[in-house]
Order: sequence, then structure tokens, then C-alpha cells
Amino acid sequence: MASALQTTPLRAAGMAFVAGVLAVTVFGVVVAGDAPERAALGSLGYAVGAAIGVYIAYAGPGVDL
Repeated sequence: MASALQTTPLRAAGMAFVAGVLAVTVFGVVVAGDAPERAALGSLGYAVGAAIGVYIAYAGPGVDL
């Protein structure tokens, strides 16, 4: 793969965090009918967990984190 297309584990985790916050917030507002502030606050725990998982999975074995 071209080096310009490769990303670091930290960048992948950041993207997963942003995607998680957006997805869970939209779900909370549209489906559950929560206020946007409440939905955004509730999504932070999910997004942090997803970002940590992506960081560990993306780094893979034998990579210094």
C-alpha cells in the first residue's frame, strides 16, 4: 500500500472516536428522542471504548504503542 494511504494507530483511533460520537449522537436524537446535548454526552463512553479498541487492533501484535 502506498505510504500516503497508510495511517497510524493514533489517527485511526481518532477517526473511530469521531465516528462513534457522531453515530451514537444521531441515533440518540433521532431514535430515542433525546436532546442533542444529552445524546452527545451519552455517546462519549461508547466512543472512547471504540477508539481504544481500534487503537489496539490497528497497532497489532509486536508494535510499540
